[in-house]
This record gives sequence, structure tokens and C-alpha cells, in this order.
Amino acid sequence: MVNQLVGSASEKVSQAHSEYHVEKASHLMESVEKSYVLVNSHFASLEDFSDYFEASAQDNPSSKVSIRASNRLDLLHKYVQVLEELSQEKYNTGLYLESLAVELVVLAIWKKALDICSTWSAPISKNELHGSSSVNESVIACGDASLSHTIDHKINFNDRPSVSLWAKHGFINAVDRAEKLSYHIQNMDGAVEMPDAIEIIFTEALLIGTNGAVDEYMNNKDKSATSYSKAMLLLSFIVEEAENLPLNPPFSLLADDHKRIVQYIRNLRIQKISLSESLSEEAQ
Repeated sequence: MVNQLVGSASEKVSQAHSEYHVEKASHLMESVEKSYVLVNSHFASLEDFSDYFEASAQDNPSSKVSIRASNRLDLLHKYVQVLEELSQEKYNTGLYLESLAVELVVLAIWKKALDICSTWSAPISKNELHGSSSVNESVIACGDASLSHTIDHKINFNDRPSVSLWAKHGFINAVDRAEKLSYHIQNMDGAVEMPDAIEIIFTEALLIGTNGAVDEYMNNKDKSATSYSKAMLLLSFIVEEAENLPLNPPFSLLADDHKRIVQYIRNLRIQKISLSESLSEEAQ
């Protein structure tokens, strides 16, 4: 069922993607720039945006690979969390096609996590696997009819056996959610096209960032900081990870659009830093 679903969805995504030409993407970006409320002209370096993208080099090549893998998996985990939340929001409002489009991206992220785990240098020993049995139990989702998600406990991303079990269960849960979503679209008109998941994510990120600016203006600083963080995470997914995922058709971002999104991230980071400093001063 899932294979048929993914195959059908991929065909629809391919048809939809062919209609989103470069001109439309450029117009979308120009429209965003005109209406976006974060206009701070100063920016921090992208290196400051996230420690995940700048893992410190190690003398031991094997250790270097492990550190990069653990940080990458930790970041994929954050992407999964925010995108599952977005998929659930679309589901709750009856936008099942949009929910499925985002869920298929989540599925691709879990596939990438599995690939990273499978290529992690040393094999997992029986003793390591036995010692991680508690993780096997802790990451199993509590399923219900409303697309419930995995109950995430604290995960040690340096522990290969635990992370491997986490990735396997995460992938299985994502497949299960995609299957549940398929039941809601079975009776839809066959001519209805699958929406562009990346455009959904991009639009949501801009909306959240704008709402964060409104909250900041209304002096709801804690809520604003949360919105800025979430918007940064969604935008960083687009510029840092989306092109690396096994999406069909593959996603690619024009260099100019990449620069614009990076600038949005920098602006958001500046706003969040300013908020944090303001909150710190108020607490004194």
C-alpha cells in the first residue's frame, strides 16, 4: 500500500513540480522580500547560525566522522520534529494532501537518517545492541487515529546502537502515518495534484517569522523568540538539507534564492539575539 502511495505521490509531485518554473519562484521571492517585516540590514556570519554546520575538526579521522554523524542526526531529528508538527497542523485542518506532501518529506529525512546510521564506521556489537534495549521501548510511538507522533525521549546521538534503533522506529512510524493519510485521499479526484512540499514549508516559515515579528511588536517576547527559532529551523532545512534528500523529483535551489533565504535566517537570528539580550536585561 505504501509503495503504491509513494509511487503515486511521486508521479503527482513530478507533474506539479514541472509547473513551478524559475520565473514563478523568483516572483515568489520578490513578493516575500517586499512584505517581510524583518529588515535589519546587519547580519551575523552564517557560521554563527548553528554549531551543527561547523563541527570542530578532530585529529582522529574516525572520531571526526562520528562527531559529524552525531551532529547531523541531531539536526535531522530537529527537522523531523518541526515538519511532523507542520504535517499534523495541515491534517488537523483537513488539508490532507498538504499533510501528506510534508509527511513524504519527513519519510525522506528518516531514510537519510537510516543511511547515515548504516554507514557509521564500526559495526554494532551484540553487547551494544543488548545495552540499548531500553531505547527500543522508549521511542515506540503510541498510535491512534489522529496521526500521533513518536514520543521522543532524550537521545544520545553519540550512542550508535541507540540512534540506529531510534532511526528504524522513526522510519516505521513515518510509514504508518503516510498510510493513515492515504486513506483520506483515496476518494479524491484523480486530477488533483500533489502540492509542492518545499513551497508549503517555505511559506510556513515566512508566516511564522512574520508572526514572531508581530509578537515582538506586541511585547510578547518569549513567544516571539520561539517563532523566530522555528522559522530559522524550517528555512535552514530548505537551504541545508532539502537538496540532499531522495525526493522525486530532486529539489534544487537557485543560487540567488539560496542567498535570499540565508539572509532571512541571518535577520531572524539578529532579531532573536536582540530579544534574548532584552529579556536578560529585564530579568536583572
